[in-house]
Amino acid sequence: MFKKILVAADGSSRAEKASSYAIGLAKSCGAELNVVSVVDIGSPRSAMEIDPDFTEELKDSIDVGKLEDERKKIENQIVDHVNKMASTEGVSASGSVRVGHPSEEILKQAQEAGCDLIVMGSHGRRGLSAAVMGSVSTNVIHAGAFPVLVVPE
Repeated sequence: MFKKILVAADGSSRAEKASSYAIGLAKSCGAELNVVSVVDIGSPRSAMEIDPDFTEELKDSIDVGKLEDERKKIENQIVDHVNKMASTEGVSASGSVRVGHPSEEILKQAQEAGCDLIVMGSHGRRGLSAAVMGSVSTNVIHAGAFPVLVVPE
C-alpha cells in the first residue's frame, strides 16, 4: 500500500511514539522510511520578541548562526536515533535535517522524497493554547497534499 513513509521527529515522547508507529507500518508494508527533523527558525527569536525582559542589546548579542548550528547537531542525533530504531526492525531508513518552519519543511521533504504518507505525533493542545501556538500537524493536514497519520500522545 505505502512505498515511502515520512516520519517527523523532534526528540519528544510524542515523536518517539509516532516513529515507532511509522516503523511498524513501514515494516508491515515493506515501505522505506524517511525521517525529517526541522530546526524551527521561528522559535528562539519569536520567544525573545514576546518576552519584555529581552532587551534589544541582549537580542543583538545572541549569535543566531551558532545557535542554529548547535540545534542542527541535536536534530541530526534525533534523525540518527530513529534511523537506528528502523534498522533494528529491518526497515530501510534515511533522514535529513531541515531549517525553516516545521509544517512547510515537512511537506517539502515529503514531496522531494516521493513519500505517500506522513506520520506525526500530536502535542494534544486544545482551545486557546492550540489557537496561539498553532499546530504543526494541523497545518500539514490542512495542506491536503498527503495522507497524514497523527499519533496521539
